[in-house]
Amino acid sequence: MECQPIPGTMKVHAVVPVTKSEILVRPTSCYCDDCIKGIRCDGWVKRAIKLRTETAPDTEVGLISDAPTVAEVQIEDNKTKLDVGEFVAAKCADKWYLGRVLEVDEEDQDAKITFMVSVKSKQGTTYKWPRPDDELWIPFQDILTKVESPTPVGRSERFFEITAETLNLIEDLSQAACSNK
Repeated sequence: MECQPIPGTMKVHAVVPVTKSEILVRPTSCYCDDCIKGIRCDGWVKRAIKLRTETAPDTEVGLISDAPTVAEVQIEDNKTKLDVGEFVAAKCADKWYLGRVLEVDEEDQDAKITFMVSVKSKQGTTYKWPRPDDELWIPFQDILTKVESPTPVGRSERFFEITAETLNLIEDLSQAACSNK
């Protein structure tokens, strides 16, 4: 039986089962006091697992088997349950952008998002709110993941940063989304 690779799994180092359909993931191991005690710190991201089975293309007609012959695991993060004010990473024109949800339209399956722009500096990449505002309606399928609120940096607090773990997660999801086209 030939196994199909799952994009992005090489960059997920730590996985903890929560239920049969949920896992916690992070790009690196964590040895903080909370994680050692089994409580789990804020660096973990919850993901839903969906197992879809189908018969292999070379299955003989009339052969009945209860065992799945091809399985595909999809990792999702309940993107359709967005709340106004949450931060997300979304793809647009083969790039990802950081933004905050302004409105959610469940009927049309999209969200109005105001996006930040990235700024390269000596300290690394930071983000800021552009003038004028950059607001777009984005389909749910183009929202890569929810993220924690960016942290203000500098005296003016006009610039924001995200953790390296969050950045790595977004980059991995973005690459996987682009390779699945």
